[in-house]
Amino acid sequence: MYRVRTQQAADWQSAAKELTEARHHLAENAGIMTPYERQAFNEEFTQRRNSYKPQIEAGAVAMLEASFSNFNAAQRGIDQALAREIVRWDPTKLNAEIQLTNALVDQQFAQGVHVEDIAAKMGELLTEAKAAGPEGAHKLRAVCEVVKALPTRGRDPDERLKLNRVAGAAVQELSALRFTPELQAAHDKREEAAEGLKAAHAEANAVNIAIDGRDADPALAVNEIERNMLRLEIHRRTGEVTIHPDYHTALERRGADYVQGQRE
Repeated sequence: MYRVRTQQAADWQSAAKELTEARHHLAENAGIMTPYERQAFNEEFTQRRNSYKPQIEAGAVAMLEASFSNFNAAQRGIDQALAREIVRWDPTKLNAEIQLTNALVDQQFAQGVHVEDIAAKMGELLTEAKAAGPEGAHKLRAVCEVVKALPTRGRDPDERLKLNRVAGAAVQELSALRFTPELQAAHDKREEAAEGLKAAHAEANAVNIAIDGRDADPALAVNEIERNMLRLEIHRRTGEVTIHPDYHTALERRGADYVQGQRE
């Protein structure tokens, strides 16, 4: 007859694996066990489970906490990269370039230039500023900022459609200009951390099955694993990740979000 190991597991993950294997063995062999064998197995399993439970719960909670900390650090990295992107612009120089571009656009509209020609002229300015490389960065951003707002100056749907084309190109250029390699690296790191959150939650759920024989149910939160799993909230509509500081805050926040969702 299969027996739960007599040697103590080396760590919490090994302990959880041992309990999982024991549960699988029982599920596969319960039908061929005698009543005495099943009773003996369950008693032995329960004893080992009770012995391991504090160790497993502590390990799983520490794993979740590490994944939360890692994601929060990655989010701070994005915030820091954004702050550095903002301060790299000289506001005086940028405002001067924006005023020059606005003056050119105002002049073209005042002279009755056709919107097709205005759009073409703005497209030329975008190409020229982009070709200037780093030296033309302020001019490129200024042209993009002005051009992306051009459709609002169209006098009818047809004019707005024509201006929309060059405005769309400006929006793309502006995004490429401001999404620096540092920001890209920071976003990649956050994506990696988000995958770490999912992996940690999946493992925490498997651990909960090993301990209690069921999937974790954060709504019940009868143990520390479930309480800490509840701290992670991924918003269904936006995909935004929120990590609450503790179980009680998570419970209150989720309750408030539920009430707000019902009102909407």
